[in-house]
Amino acid sequence: MSEVSVSPDDDYPARPAPADCPYGLRAIRISEHASEETLRFEAILVAHGQDLAVVTNDGRGGCHLIRAGGGATRADLHDFEQYAEQWGADQTPPVRFEPADALVDELLWRSLTVYE
Repeated sequence: MSEVSVSPDDDYPARPAPADCPYGLRAIRISEHASEETLRFEAILVAHGQDLAVVTNDGRGGCHLIRAGGGATRADLHDFEQYAEQWGADQTPPVRFEPADALVDELLWRSLTVYE
């Protein structure tokens, strides 16, 4: 079994999320046909296996929308944002613009890697 990128350009992530990252995505729905500038998707962000937020992107080039869900509070989302900022600062080069979006992108890549 070999790992295959889902990107047509064979564009593997350059900033992978750490293996011990407490965050992940589930219930991912992609609408590639409706994507324009960015990937249109909806997913549930989980923290330690518990639903934290709904993450969406409308596929028109804007940033992701992250809304609390599953009983999560704004403080829980703040913890995710702080984690993303630290993760972004540790990257080479650092992720200075929208590190939470960049981390969601890496979690999405991790979830979308397929094996043949």
